[in-house]
Formats: sequence, C-alpha cells, structure tokens
Amino acid sequence: MSESTMNDTGVKTEVQEQVDQAAQLSAEQQAEVMAEAKKEQEARDAVKVLEEYRKNMRNLVDQAATIAKQAKAAEQEALESEKKADKGTAKLEKRRTDTDNGRDLPWQAQGEKAAEQSSAKDLAEALYNIVAKHPEPEDVLYTMLKLHRKDASNAYKQALSAFGVTWERKTKGEKVPA
Repeated sequence: MSESTMNDTGVKTEVQEQVDQAAQLSAEQQAEVMAEAKKEQEARDAVKVLEEYRKNMRNLVDQAATIAKQAKAAEQEALESEKKADKGTAKLEKRRTDTDNGRDLPWQAQGEKAAEQSSAKDLAEALYNIVAKHPEPEDVLYTMLKLHRKDASNAYKQALSAFGVTWERKTKGEKVPA
C-alpha cells in the first residue's frame, strides 16, 4: 500500500489496483462477487422495508394512543356534563319545591302550605265544602279516616276499627241493587 500510493505522478492508487484485480478475476469469481453484491442489495432493500414497517407501526401506535386520549377526554367531558346536568336538575327541583304553593291541583285553592298555616276549624270547613259536593260524601270521609291509619295512634286505630265495622254494616244494609 505504501509504494503504490506514494504520489499522484503516475503511480497507481490502491483503488485502481483493486479495479485492475477485479477485471482479472475469472468468470466464477465475478459471479460470486455479483451474487454477494446482489445479496447486499437485497439486505439493504430488506432494511428499508423493515424501517418503513417500523415507522408505519409507530404511526399506528401513535394514532391509537391519540384516539385513546381523545376517548378518555370525551368520557371525562361526558361525566362532567352529567354532573352539571344533575346539579341543574337538583337546582330546578329545589326551585320547584321552594316556589310550590300547592296550586298543582285545580281543587287546591291554597295548597299544602296554606293548610299548614290554617286552623283545624278552617281546614274542616274547607274540606266539608269540597266533600259535600261529592255524590257519596260519607264514603269520602271514611276513606280519609282510613288513609290516616298509618300515622295514627293505637287509640285512633281501635276507634276507627270499631267505627268501620258499624259503617260497613250500615252501608251494606242501605245499598239496594238496582
């Protein structure tokens, strides 16, 4: 190497010597060199294909991660929206109960709040006027008494039971089939 690459003045360089040697190789040796070169080219192509595959796989993984992040953000947003809706519903229900004067039903002139503030005599008079308009006012009053049974004292329950027996006997005897 030292003698052949001494200077540029006509002395052959190492590369030129290799080119000359390759030209002098036999056909068999040239075929081997060509096969080796072909294998190297195929290996380079395979490396390129592998790199493209890896790049595409990275892109797919990145896309999946991005979609997962977006889905998680959307889920979180949905939960927050649901919480806000629940709060809004609770506020609305609270407003309804705060502003409810008991006027939901047409026959409730003053409603439950007015009933809480009135005396027993006033309520009895109002109920009498309402019940008197019914074709069977006694049945309405008896049904009202039975509805109160759940919250009543034992004495009330006993009295109602005794009254009920008498009431049932009386009403069954009065009713005549048409």
